[in-house]
Amino acid sequence: MRPLLSWIVLLGILCVVSHAQTKDARLMSEAEYKAFLNAVDAKLPEWRAAFQRVDPAKTDLPYAVGHNVVLYRDIALRQIESAANAIQQERVKHRVSRELWLHGFLQGIYDSMDALVVYDPSVELPVEKISAELGPFIGKIANDSHARVELLEKGTCP
Repeated sequence: MRPLLSWIVLLGILCVVSHAQTKDARLMSEAEYKAFLNAVDAKLPEWRAAFQRVDPAKTDLPYAVGHNVVLYRDIALRQIESAANAIQQERVKHRVSRELWLHGFLQGIYDSMDALVVYDPSVELPVEKISAELGPFIGKIANDSHARVELLEKGTCP
């Protein structure tokens, strides 16, 4: 009986050590990830409304510049919709591929906003507010998704 107990204890220690090795400070816990998804999802309608208010027809911009403003506004709106869809799917089942997509969609919103400001510096878009909200979201999901990819490559992703 004593040798069996020793093996069980040894097996338990190995499992704890193995589990500890897969922990990575860059990874969000399931609770943190759900809170992250909820926080991003809560901001999407606000960002959507801000981009929808961008209307170069109300300005005296040249047609070519106005066309580019509309193009990047519409890209941002598509990125917002794609992010909303990815969040809904992630709530059902967390997948690294969708997490990477969500990171890309958030980065796409940021990049579209940047392009809008380049084409029309007077654009009525709360750039400082949106970028202050988007930046931390992008950083957090970038750290998590890239850490998960690294762990997948090593075969140790939780």
